[in-house]
Amino acid sequence: MVRHSGARRCVIRVEPGLVEVRDDGRGPAAESGWNGHGLVGLRERARRLDATVTVGRRSDGLGFLLRVTLPADR
Repeated sequence: MVRHSGARRCVIRVEPGLVEVRDDGRGPAAESGWNGHGLVGLRERARRLDATVTVGRRSDGLGFLLRVTLPADR
C-alpha cells in the first residue's frame, strides 16, 4: 500500500461480511489504474464466494478505497 499510494495513514475495517481498506494516499490516476495484478487476483477469489469488490477513490476524494462484501447469506 505504501509503495503504490504514498499514504501516511491506512485504516482497515473488518466486520462480518465486509473488509474495507482505505488510505489517505493519492489513489489511482484513472479507472484503468484499478486493474493491477493484485486486484485482478482479489476479484477472481471474491467471485468464487459471490463477493463484490469495489475499488476506487474515497467519496471525499482524499485517498483510495477497497471494499470486499459478501452476500448476506454467506
